[in-house]
Amino acid sequence: MRGMEGAHLEHIDYNGTKLEAHLVFTRELLAAGVRSVAKRIAAWHGGAAEPLEILSILNGARRFTGDLAQYLSVMGVKTNIHFVHISSTEGARATGAARLQGDFHPELLKGKRVLVADDIIDTGATLSLVKQMVAAAGAAEVKIAAVINKYADKSAMGDFVVHDLKFTHDQLKNADGKKIDYWLFGYGMDLGGKFRDLDHIAWAAVES
Repeated sequence: MRGMEGAHLEHIDYNGTKLEAHLVFTRELLAAGVRSVAKRIAAWHGGAAEPLEILSILNGARRFTGDLAQYLSVMGVKTNIHFVHISSTEGARATGAARLQGDFHPELLKGKRVLVADDIIDTGATLSLVKQMVAAAGAAEVKIAAVINKYADKSAMGDFVVHDLKFTHDQLKNADGKKIDYWLFGYGMDLGGKFRDLDHIAWAAVES
């Protein structure tokens, strides 16, 4: 992937909120990536007659999950989608503290093949919590699908990742050497509670 600093600069007008940000992944690039991931998931599922159980992390993974399920359906893979709320962010910074929110019945996953779908692998806290929950439910096998993996040290966590950025933590600095975060938003990911429904992914610099 090209460098984040070299990403195309665009002006976003979102329901009256104006923002200058860098375009990272276009709608077309995302669609191609999700289709490719769906093919790999279908191969893993192996034509099994029973549906693939998808555990979708809200709110970020809703769009990704919907697109993924559509592609899988075309490939002959039936899916059952379960939605859960996990909190691991606060404002525009990852806190690393994850907790389960809302109602979910883990017994539905017992003995099943489970795909956990999330928007971004950042601190890894969210997926660690979900994997513990799925394991405790007695799932036969669990794999992780995500739109973005952010850091190289978390690349092994995602089994099916649309785009792996493979950042190192020490490279996230501005021209003055101040530590920043490339905050990704769009296609399910938010910036300050907004921009989730953009059909592409952009980034804005946030001081960390």
